[in-house]
Amino acid sequence: MKYLLGLGLWSSLAFGQTEATKPVSTDTQPTPSSTEATTPKTPTDPTAAPSKVERMTVTGSHIKKLDVELASPVSTIDANQIKETGEVSVGDVLRKEVYNSFGSRRENSGGSASGAAYINLRGVGENRTLVLLNGKRISRDIQNGAVDLNMLPVSAIERIDILRDGASAIYGSDALGGVVNIITKKNFEGSQYAMRFLTPEKAGGMSREFSFTGGGSSGKTSFLNMLSYRESDTLNSNQRDFLHPNWVNQGSPGTFRGDKTKKWIVDPTCPANRINQRGTSCSFDVAQDSIRKPSVKTLSLLSSFEHELNSRATLFTQVFASRKNVDWYWSPTADERNILIPAASRGILEAGAGRPVFAGIPAAENIELQYRLVELGRETKSVEATSFGINSGIKGSIGDAWTYEVSAAQDRKYENEVGTGVALKDRLNELIDTGAYNPFKPEGQHGSIDGLNYTPYNKKISLTKSIDATFSGPIAEMPYGELSLAVGGEGRKEMYSEAVDSETQRGNTWGTLKGNSGDGDRTVSSGFLELSIPAYKKLDVTLSGRYDKYSDYGSNVSPKIAASYRPFDWMFVRASIGSGFKAPTLFEMYRNENLQYVSGYRDYSYCQANNIAVAKCPTRNGYITQSGNKNLNQETSQFQNLGLGFEPLKDLTLNVDYWAMNIKDEIGYIDTDALLKAQAANVDISKFGASAERDPITGETTNIKTVYQNLGHAELRGIDTSLDYRLRFDSGTYGFRTAYSAQIRNKET
Repeated sequence: MKYLLGLGLWSSLAFGQTEATKPVSTDTQPTPSSTEATTPKTPTDPTAAPSKVERMTVTGSHIKKLDVELASPVSTIDANQIKETGEVSVGDVLRKEVYNSFGSRRENSGGSASGAAYINLRGVGENRTLVLLNGKRISRDIQNGAVDLNMLPVSAIERIDILRDGASAIYGSDALGGVVNIITKKNFEGSQYAMRFLTPEKAGGMSREFSFTGGGSSGKTSFLNMLSYRESDTLNSNQRDFLHPNWVNQGSPGTFRGDKTKKWIVDPTCPANRINQRGTSCSFDVAQDSIRKPSVKTLSLLSSFEHELNSRATLFTQVFASRKNVDWYWSPTADERNILIPAASRGILEAGAGRPVFAGIPAAENIELQYRLVELGRETKSVEATSFGINSGIKGSIGDAWTYEVSAAQDRKYENEVGTGVALKDRLNELIDTGAYNPFKPEGQHGSIDGLNYTPYNKKISLTKSIDATFSGPIAEMPYGELSLAVGGEGRKEMYSEAVDSETQRGNTWGTLKGNSGDGDRTVSSGFLELSIPAYKKLDVTLSGRYDKYSDYGSNVSPKIAASYRPFDWMFVRASIGSGFKAPTLFEMYRNENLQYVSGYRDYSYCQANNIAVAKCPTRNGYITQSGNKNLNQETSQFQNLGLGFEPLKDLTLNVDYWAMNIKDEIGYIDTDALLKAQAANVDISKFGASAERDPITGETTNIKTVYQNLGHAELRGIDTSLDYRLRFDSGTYGFRTAYSAQIRNKET
């Protein structure tokens, strides 16, 4: 188990005409530019004459109201605030949010999410934060289940709502940590061009964005088109002092040992300054020519269209398309799996090298070689990710106060990854065994690498089709206001497939991991209900619930109750409690076997058998086999929030929220070290879907297999505060905003 403390602080000083909504004000209507949506206005007197005020919907509710429902905490970043940050990507804007506990992933080289940026609310995981575009789901990363924020153009954004509360009762799966709803511009007349540049103080990593926005209306028809191009330059590890050097074991010249004696010998031609401190490896500085932050080029298009059929019905369509190209390179390829040289080839290699390379190793032993193929040049990767989504439907009103929206959507995502600088393992073994390539010769004289270079690829496709309907409106007049209801449902079809080249599937690539093709699909049907009750004077209660049924694992019911109360005009109280869930992703359920490199584990059974104390049991690094699990269950959560808001002075507001969250059955792979420790204690690890095969002669682990499991339990507690102060002068309004978030408990078991 572990305990963590997360702290965050953000503040900004905005000059000019700003009208951020006062969180607890009773005389101003909340606007989209509010920094902290905190509490509704004092309920209107039911005996007062009705007035024409537009009802509005906020993130976290399906009910349109005259006043914003704020029993759950919602923070808003408007377009002006985004502009003030100077950032050119949505990922960079949200990365600085204090509620993005412990930070989140930025664009990095390598891995399954290269060039992608995510948000991680409350630090519970990127795939446990639901990201919406105008209240609708958008395509997610096929492997980790999170939305790549780099797909979305900054120039198209009107505001970003951050719901800091569990919201599965409203939106379904994935909303354990909270919801980020990105709202795009609407009702734009004319055209606008914009350019943004971000230049670091030191060379490398420059970013720029060029955008066009054009919109208009004619009669009952309106349209809006936004086109954005963003590019980010590479950042080489050698361009920042804190990124280099980075010494690793696999070098050229190499390090070798007998497959029975297991004692590493550094090739004597290795320069003395590259031999590690233990004298067991000829090291290599991989940071001398490696990309840490890749080149990212993103072209995005967002287009919306509305046509009013009559006073009660409007057709709408929204199209979103994005193409992202990511490129990077690493130092020349190496592999944690040693090259195995048969004993019969030892004489050939020694003769070619002109020296007794393997002196001291029994002649019958094969040779294990750690090595880096510098002759292949850099290892490169290029990823092209294309996303396309369309949402079309009809919305309008029924009677005087009820509204409806029915829509159908489809999202597709294609991702192609191609690499170079990877070797074919069987060809490498053939060249070394015959002496055609001799790694023990002097540098530059190793020999032929003909037919060695290979270009692996990985192609992923995901497709989501959905149809949904929402109806909302008042159902009765009560002494303290309207009793309102929202009801609706959703049907969704999800599919994914992954195609890996044949040599990678065979495990015949050296310098990249073994992988397999895979695919899966499911259907999801959902129904939800939300009831807003004016229970007492200045007391509003909201009851909501949702039922989700998945074709491949089961169903889930998510209830929630939230309330807001204003005992005084200058103070309010809010509270919420409920449950949530995250369904296992298709990748987690249907992934085929793949190799994964892990480090820092101990072979406890081997050490016990050889009377080696645990403290002296050496740590190991190596490859294990991982795969999906069709028997996974959903993750579940319980959450609570209690908040207070104050306005002791005009234009000065303070908000404090305490929140708590418990997550059960977290999905993941069991830790390799913990697995082997359990096996040494005679625990049947097969009940975790795991196995550990052993060498019949040495007793060492040779093949470890694990599958995704429902494993962990997390307890989180935290406090959020925000302060908003405005000074009014004849020249304009000047505002100071600050927010602070402390995670006071983060325990995992």
